[in-house]
Amino acid sequence: MPRRRCARCKGYFEEMWYVSAVEAFCTEDCALAKSYQRSKVARKPSKDDIPADVRQAVLKRDSICQMCEATAGLHVHHIYYRSEAPIEWRHDPSNLITLCAIDHDLVHSDKKKYQKVLLDKMVQRGYADPHV
Repeated sequence: MPRRRCARCKGYFEEMWYVSAVEAFCTEDCALAKSYQRSKVARKPSKDDIPADVRQAVLKRDSICQMCEATAGLHVHHIYYRSEAPIEWRHDPSNLITLCAIDHDLVHSDKKKYQKVLLDKMVQRGYADPHV
């Protein structure tokens, strides 16, 4: 069973006892604490967030999770993380892929393994250069 990362405490756990449609938690206490925390604190946008028009274009291009074909709870994910990508293609659509929340979390749990898988999917669909 894949390891998951708790959405609240960021610790890793093997079994998925507390999984919501969007996030996974290591214990019921973490799940309850996170829902309380979310109601109290609004997320501040990052200076480096994907521009809204690019995000919408990628969501429209893919329309489903590129790993499991889910249609709900979609996120836009950087194949090469912002810290790794040259500035000129950091938010380029060829470096972005649509994932459901569960697969997005899974991809972040093992960056090296899934980065290659996602890049191969983009090349198969003709969205990325195979020589990158």
